[in-house]
Amino acid sequence: MEMFRSMTGFMAANQSLVLPANNACLRLGDTFTNNATFTPQQDIYKDLVRVSWSETTWKEPACIFVPRTTSEVQGAMSILAEEEAGFGVRSGGHMPIAGAAMADNEVLIDMSRFTDIEYTSEHNKVVIGTGLRWQNVYDYLDQYGVTVVGGRVLDVGVGGLILGCGLSYLSESYGLACDNVVNFGVVLADGSTVNANEYSHRDLFWALKGGSNNFGIVTSFTLRTYPIQKVWGGTRVIGWDRVDDFLDAMVAYETAPERDELASVNINLAATNDTIILTLVYLKPVESPAAFSVFDGFEPLLDTTGIKTLTELMSEFLTPPIPRIRFHAMTVKPTQELTAVIKDVMLHSPHMQTIRAATAGTCAFSWQPISAHLVEAGQRTNDGGGNALGLEAVAQSWFHIDLRWWRAEDDAVVTAAAEGMYAEIEAAAKKQGSHLPYLFMNDAHEGQDVLASYGEDSAKRMREVQEHYDPHRVFERKMAGAFKLPSA
Repeated sequence: MEMFRSMTGFMAANQSLVLPANNACLRLGDTFTNNATFTPQQDIYKDLVRVSWSETTWKEPACIFVPRTTSEVQGAMSILAEEEAGFGVRSGGHMPIAGAAMADNEVLIDMSRFTDIEYTSEHNKVVIGTGLRWQNVYDYLDQYGVTVVGGRVLDVGVGGLILGCGLSYLSESYGLACDNVVNFGVVLADGSTVNANEYSHRDLFWALKGGSNNFGIVTSFTLRTYPIQKVWGGTRVIGWDRVDDFLDAMVAYETAPERDELASVNINLAATNDTIILTLVYLKPVESPAAFSVFDGFEPLLDTTGIKTLTELMSEFLTPPIPRIRFHAMTVKPTQELTAVIKDVMLHSPHMQTIRAATAGTCAFSWQPISAHLVEAGQRTNDGGGNALGLEAVAQSWFHIDLRWWRAEDDAVVTAAAEGMYAEIEAAAKKQGSHLPYLFMNDAHEGQDVLASYGEDSAKRMREVQEHYDPHRVFERKMAGAFKLPSA
């Protein structure tokens, strides 16, 4: 404890102003003597900062607090509120946004020790801690032959994905990850705890389905489970010389009046690498299902499709080891006209040359086809009156630009290039009447007003929930976070 005090004193003495966070760090170290609070003078501090996925998110918190229990989170919230200290909350740290989960000279609450998990077969439910990664969840559930509507990338954290919406390979059948939560365990700004579900705190239950971390710290999620294990699917890599025909096939798939609800497609046009990456998933072990026949005419350069467990399939999708990452999200109606504009940007925009010139600069244009059935499935599955997302039940593409590069010196030019391409595509979509307001939080960047994109009615209702559960707006004023509630 004396060692902690001396380090905290050193930290405060070397700043021109004693920040409220420094006092909070000292009190956290005094209150929780189980080696839960770490400062910049400790070796583990740097490792904890670097847990976050993209180097663009790395900051220098005043200290990092790693609670083990809900009562420790409660105690920490009381201290932070009393000190009026800024703080951030991190589940898996996968969101590539500066300030999403931590900020300089503030307290980072790292939830990585909330890793309890318990499956109840009688109720087809599983309770999962917010500090788990989806790999942990799927590995645990595989022994029971069930799965959940969860993340598609195994290293992603549970908390951020669900609170942001959560798109899954099960979503066409069962809706989004947030639609499949039956209970949130939440620590509120005043340090109290509640269970939010269809019977208790229904307003908070609704708001947490897409409302991110604006209402409290979620410590656990109870999810429905489904008896799915063996599936068919994998990845096909297709040559860039087929890009014209492939884009036609993609639009045909997206606009088909009927889509098989067991089928999911994810498409990445890796423009800087001249490859098309097509991911196919069918939720039954059926060889070469007819649902994907529109893509059968493309001879792949690489094909991993086959019958395997869903977890094995997802383990094939490895994240490129490029340290700086940025996303730009957009929702559009799939049309040949807009696809032609996007193709022209991919092939001819001078911004693409800027990205290629950056060290390890890569750019992919990604399509995530969303059917009207997916939105309706979420509405049917959902307990407690739906979610906060304001989705229209129409065929749509959750489109995003995915950028990666190596050096911090390239941040400004890569960001400007991305924004230039995005603006061109967005303007075309609006002019053509194919633009939709919704922004998929899990693929958005900090400059996008995600919660406002849900619509005025949703925004007003979320403000009412905030007023009820956090009347002093602690989470709005003091918590780092990428997406705040829109102004009244």
